[in-house]
Amino acid sequence: MAIRTAVGIGAGLLFLALTLYSLWTALLMVLVIHACAQHEFLRLRPQLSRDAAAVHHGLSTLAVATLSLSLAGVLNSGWALLATGAALLFCALHSIVRYERQGEGGGDVHLLRAVAFITLPLAFVLPLCVHADRFPYLLLLIGAGWGADTGAMWAGRLIGRRPLCPRLSPKKTVEGIIGGMLAAGAVWAGAGLLYPPPHLIAALGLTPTPTPLGALHSAAFGPPTACAAVVLFLLGMVVAAIGAAGDLLFSLFKREAGVKDYGSLLPGHGGMLDRCDSLLFAAPFVYLLSLL
Repeated sequence: MAIRTAVGIGAGLLFLALTLYSLWTALLMVLVIHACAQHEFLRLRPQLSRDAAAVHHGLSTLAVATLSLSLAGVLNSGWALLATGAALLFCALHSIVRYERQGEGGGDVHLLRAVAFITLPLAFVLPLCVHADRFPYLLLLIGAGWGADTGAMWAGRLIGRRPLCPRLSPKKTVEGIIGGMLAAGAVWAGAGLLYPPPHLIAALGLTPTPTPLGALHSAAFGPPTACAAVVLFLLGMVVAAIGAAGDLLFSLFKREAGVKDYGSLLPGHGGMLDRCDSLLFAAPFVYLLSLL
């Protein structure tokens, strides 16, 4: 437990330091996470050839980089669509060739999963790092993940009785998931009291609109009302539920491959995907909230 906690705190602080330093260090962090996650995910299907894996790594990396920069407003969206289309086209063509030669294409469905569930959602992290008016959402995304993990762990240990998905994840319980959702909701409500997310509360009509001089500063919205805190609490629960769905889906992929963890990169946590699976699913939803 001590190792798990220390690694979790250290990795979180490193992530924040790099994402806040500059756009390019934030992009570097996204690319490192993407590379590790793709490597771990492709290892589930060792029958994929090295050449196919190498081409997939190159195209998916190009896709996540261009998508991230496009969503951050740095790059024209046409390049992002072109790179993503190239990655998907490679998966399709390789699947056709593989089926013609070997009579099966399951490994290439795995490549499509890698693009759909790792590359595309991870691209939504960078725009949360580089815009001042969206930065609180990055903290909320991380806070929801931390709160959900902590709440689920303690609720599962103390009152967990009913298994949630015993085949996929025997240790997860209904009580644990509910505890994680409540903890994530508390994090969102508490964070909203200290640093209200810009535009979201005003967009929901729960606080006065900001003054022109402070339009991009969260403090200009004033402290959120009790109703706003309730809304943030509920949104935090939704983010935790979406993250739990991602956790279970990646557990399904592990069960299909017959492995316990995606890797051992992070002591006490497993691989990069074991740590970031819920974040991948929650990031697009939090990004959409930042657009309100």
